[in-house]
Amino acid sequence: MFAGSLIEFLAPNLIGKILDEFRDDNFEGEDGVYDILTIWVIILAIGSVCALVRDYVFGVASQRIGYQIRLRLFKSIIHKDVTFYDSIRTGDLLSRLGSDTQIV
Repeated sequence: MFAGSLIEFLAPNLIGKILDEFRDDNFEGEDGVYDILTIWVIILAIGSVCALVRDYVFGVASQRIGYQIRLRLFKSIIHKDVTFYDSIRTGDLLSRLGSDTQIV
């Protein structure tokens, strides 16, 4: 996450360098427009990989948290006394289990 944020801060600096090189008509050579664009593409690729890893980690973490919540709720419903089920309808419990713990 840190690497992705750091890469996002580099973009304005590179854009400024590209505009400076356009003004000076320096398209080729060391620190020319083409070199800076190549560096920018590499940085964008690294940033994309960092974003992919971040989204994957957050997705897996949210799936595990949702699973644990559903499992705890299901276990607590299963271990209730029989008198609990006399006052609560089964459909209400199933609705609560499905809607309150659904994965978004």
